[in-house]
Amino acid sequence: MLLDADPLRIGAVYIEQDVGSDLHGDTFEVTFAGGAADTELTRLVIDGDQHDPGFGVGDVFFDTETSGNGADNAFGFQLVSMTSQSPNASVAASVADGSTQLTLDFNGFRAGDKLIFGIDVDEVEDFNAGETD
Repeated sequence: MLLDADPLRIGAVYIEQDVGSDLHGDTFEVTFAGGAADTELTRLVIDGDQHDPGFGVGDVFFDTETSGNGADNAFGFQLVSMTSQSPNASVAASVADGSTQLTLDFNGFRAGDKLIFGIDVDEVEDFNAGETD
């Protein structure tokens, strides 16, 4: 039996305009190009765990609170714009400070829709699990 389906096509761009100084949050642009007819994107998970599973050198993480891990300033999730064919389209973000994962839950996000949001992203340059700071 041969099953055929149109693949989902999602594009994302990450922009850091302040050369790492954290003067403001970083920008993400997400576009849902579509898939099979009437496909709706309901969830997108962005995971910055780059290498071996677990927090380590080279990983990127979300710095949403001034306490905890992170450099310079911290910026939580901020919706910049959402362009959608549906007037009831919405997005909810779930992220913990210092986590490598950001989850976006969508409602009414269909082919051709675009989301722009800001959040601070930092990179692990040195990490020792035995240290408390």
